[in-house]
Amino acid sequence: MFGLLAKSAGRAAVIPLAIDKLPAIVGWWEIVGGALLLLGLCTRFSAAVTCVELLAAYLLESAPRGLWPIRNGGNETLIYLAVFLSLAAYGAGALALDSLLYRRKHKQSAYAAAG
Repeated sequence: MFGLLAKSAGRAAVIPLAIDKLPAIVGWWEIVGGALLLLGLCTRFSAAVTCVELLAAYLLESAPRGLWPIRNGGNETLIYLAVFLSLAAYGAGALALDSLLYRRKHKQSAYAAAG
């Protein structure tokens, strides 16, 4: 868990995950960035930072094991990379907190300009 606990039991014998080669601080970003994405706050920024993290994880751990993602264990990393790239490009949806705050701010500024 984020470099604090040693690998134990069956986890030591399996193929390492792509994220295993990254520093422990990355685990903390997974918690913070995941919460931000779940709430829809700072969606583009959070998704872009997570994309950089996923690309680094794939290049450091999975890519040296072979060309094909399904054989080198990097298929999940690439799927998540595609999802977060789309979030970084398109932003949050209409029900995200970013959108709700944006609409509220512009509604208030429209009232101030009219009155």
